[in-house]
Amino acid sequence: MGLFKKNKRDKMQVRIWHRESGKLSKATRDTILLFLFLCLIPLVFIQLDLFDRFIGRIPAAKIFKLDELILAIAFLSVFFLFYAIRRWLDQRKILIQLNEERKKLEEVNLQLSYKAEELEKHGIRNDRLGRLATYLQVCTSRNEIYQIVGESAGSLFPDSRGALYITKESRNQLNLAAQWGEGKFTDYFQPEDCWGLRLGKDFYSGKGRETPRCGHSGDTDGTNICIPLTAHGEVIGLFHIQFPPGFKLIDGVLPPLTRQSLSIFTDQVSLAIANLTLHEQLKDLAIHDPLTGLFNRQYLNDILERELHRAKRKDGTSCILMLDIDHFKVFNDTFGHSAGDAVLKELGRHLKNFFRIEDFCCRYGGEEFLILISDTELEGIEERFETLRKSIHAINVIFQGSSLGTIAVSMGASLFPKDGTTPERLIEAADKALYRAKNEGRNRICFS
Repeated sequence: MGLFKKNKRDKMQVRIWHRESGKLSKATRDTILLFLFLCLIPLVFIQLDLFDRFIGRIPAAKIFKLDELILAIAFLSVFFLFYAIRRWLDQRKILIQLNEERKKLEEVNLQLSYKAEELEKHGIRNDRLGRLATYLQVCTSRNEIYQIVGESAGSLFPDSRGALYITKESRNQLNLAAQWGEGKFTDYFQPEDCWGLRLGKDFYSGKGRETPRCGHSGDTDGTNICIPLTAHGEVIGLFHIQFPPGFKLIDGVLPPLTRQSLSIFTDQVSLAIANLTLHEQLKDLAIHDPLTGLFNRQYLNDILERELHRAKRKDGTSCILMLDIDHFKVFNDTFGHSAGDAVLKELGRHLKNFFRIEDFCCRYGGEEFLILISDTELEGIEERFETLRKSIHAINVIFQGSSLGTIAVSMGASLFPKDGTTPERLIEAADKALYRAKNEGRNRICFS
């Protein structure tokens, strides 16, 4: 269907070109008419002279007055000749008007053909965009979104090549996440390399334009379009698309329907990435303590039963360590709660660095912490905890340019399966050991 419309448009354009090339200018037409008129006068005199010579040879010509008759016929023929020329000019003017109207009609038909083809493509793109929105809404990871973008962009805009860039958390770099079409795009670039990000709107560049070229677009002869991806007032990435030199533009920009489809596509991608980011943040807040970055108590309750069940199935051993900062209330009263938060944050960072990735460090409540150490050898564990206590005591927290002094902690530990086989029994045993450490003078470790 599209090929038939294209051939039809080409034939219409050829016919218009032939009419334009065969059409005489007004000055040329006037010159020809003047030449014919000037040639007509001597032809009439030549004709009369020939008639006069011919009639002079006929003896009875004067009797029947043939010369007057021939002269009348000559003048009548001149009159009819002028009348025929005038009618010919009138008819030619009508034909010219008809040709002009036919030309305008064919141009209108050609434009309608273009619009019909564009509407057909737009309808197909809308169907694909509808399905794409459904897929993007149910994506559970960024890689799924990037894969869908790379696979669908090429079919939505078949004459293009492009790439999707995502802004890093540091906001100082954009990294390549997906691409389509032939060629290779740069793996990363800084925000100041893109004029679209600088201006905060769609930016067109390319050969023959008066606009500057973006540093990440490369040396291409076609049209480059940079579209910032924004969500919740923040730039989350960039959509960079390139069209070949022969692509049809209107006033230097994409056709309205293509531009509308591109805008819908980029909005869908922006919304999908923003929703997934928000979901990840909510999930992170649901399992992590916002101050220390450790797991929260609710998440640890879900983990304990699963880890202990796994240790029991493998006949393994585990340990629960409860840790409490000594005299933390006095510390808060002396230095303020902001300083206390700084201490808790520093202690959380230290615990994450001290224990293994497979161990679970949790802020249990207030200044109290709980650590689940999975699949550990009980031999030498007391020495390890003593090393932890000393390393915490050596921390020097700086708050607002001043040192807050040293941190002392009391710790209580319980062992699985020796001190219990359920989370409740193990936590209770570790808590009793912690209180015994406090009663014995604090800044020490006690086992259940």
